[in-house]
Amino acid sequence: MYAPAPESSESSADVEPSFRSYCGLCKATIFIFVLVPTVVIAISVLMGGLLAWEEQWTFEDGFYYVCGNLAQLATPLTNVTPDTDRGKIFDVLVAVWSLSLAGCFIGFIGSFSVVEAIPEWMEGRQFTDVTETLYRVHKLRDRVQVFVDEEDAAGQAKLSPEQLNELAQLVAAKIQAAASK
Repeated sequence: MYAPAPESSESSADVEPSFRSYCGLCKATIFIFVLVPTVVIAISVLMGGLLAWEEQWTFEDGFYYVCGNLAQLATPLTNVTPDTDRGKIFDVLVAVWSLSLAGCFIGFIGSFSVVEAIPEWMEGRQFTDVTETLYRVHKLRDRVQVFVDEEDAAGQAKLSPEQLNELAQLVAAKIQAAASK
């Protein structure tokens, strides 16, 4: 069930679209250039330390080995490879985990509306945020429902079924026009 967002003094429709796009771009940039490298380095430290301990390597070799594995580099950053069976199993687990992590990051980054707007901009279409459009439709529906439920002094509905149908067609046409921009 739809629950409308709390009313605020400044709705998302009142904020200038270029400013919202700028904020989305800033968030995407921070995610890509700060959060992702931080997670990769933290995992490289943890997994590299464990692998170095198991294989009797220096911590630096373990760190570089796991960094290269997480980054899916064809050329390793160090000249060590796991020799023990447990080290090889751990290496496979790190490789599978790094592929899963890469898939999660790609999916998460692809879900940003800024990323969705890039192909539309390249194709010359105007970007329409579907979430914002749906919020406006539900808000309008709530307003219309209040109006429909009201009765005049004689107990008759203020809006006839024909008028309600006409209003629904008008709203549908406006939504379709906004979506095709």
